[in-house]
Amino acid sequence: MTSNIFVETKYLIDTTPAATLQEEWTKTVFFKKFCFFPEEIVYELRDNLTLDQRMLAEQKIEITVDVLDQLRNVMLNADKIVDLYNNEGNGDVLLVATVLSEQRKELGSMLRTQWIIVTEDKGVVKLANTFSIKTINKSQFYVLLEDQVKKEASTEGD
Repeated sequence: MTSNIFVETKYLIDTTPAATLQEEWTKTVFFKKFCFFPEEIVYELRDNLTLDQRMLAEQKIEITVDVLDQLRNVMLNADKIVDLYNNEGNGDVLLVATVLSEQRKELGSMLRTQWIIVTEDKGVVKLANTFSIKTINKSQFYVLLEDQVKKEASTEGD
């Protein structure tokens, strides 16, 4: 069995962590290169006036046919995470489906991207674990972003 060698880590951000992102974090090279939002999460954030909608659009991962194909697999394992009648949880399952779609793009490659979902939602964490997808919470992610701001600020002076 061949083990994966992760060459980079990318983050897929859920609504709650996204809603309180600081502008200085989203302007970092790190954020622009490694942090993304599924299309449904961008839609959920459309009325958030504190977020730069252009930034969200630039960091958006579109819902593709492959994402929808992966969504079928996710829904088979989802345990009351989606309530379609109340329009709840759509982004939750799409977080996992999006990661699975991104992983599928690299099938057969020895050098792969590790995807981490940033979420506060216990249902998403449980569902992600079902598919061996790593998750971190908002606080852990914010510490990472703050460290990147400091790192990038210190390299500007060099």
